Amino acid sequence: MKNFILLLLVVTGLSSCKSDDDSLVENADLVGNWSWIQTSGGLIYHEETPETLGKSVTLSLYSNYNFSISQDTIEVLSGKYNIAYKKSIYTGKMERIIELSDATLYTGIVLRGIVNTFENSMLSIDDNNPDGIGSVFIKVQ
Repeated sequence: MKNFILLLLVVTGLSSCKSDDDSLVENADLVGNWSWIQTSGGLIYHEETPETLGKSVTLSLYSNYNFSISQDTIEVLSGKYNIAYKKSIYTGKMERIIELSDATLYTGIVLRGIVNTFENSMLSIDDNNPDGIGSVFIKVQ
């Protein structure tokens, strides 16, 4: 009887284990190349665009949770990104948060925060702070 209980505990324990892949948050709608069009917000409102900074920036998100950032078609940053759920200050609900490696900003572009896609053609990353800023991207075909 002791062996049966021990076996039952082992089987139950193993069946409740998750692999690392099970903990990954869905990213299919984020995958692609995204051209940065604007960053705005802050306590003292400011706005940056490719025109005001004099450069074009493309964020590429891959299905294997890698990313790259290109400035004027030259790759300047790459690494891994993570997606998790965190309570949004905007909606009060659990929302997806994206975090690109150790980066929070790349020259005026938000790289950590609430991430959303709209009609699979626009992507926003908002830093989830009361006086926060957010960046908007459009999908590159």
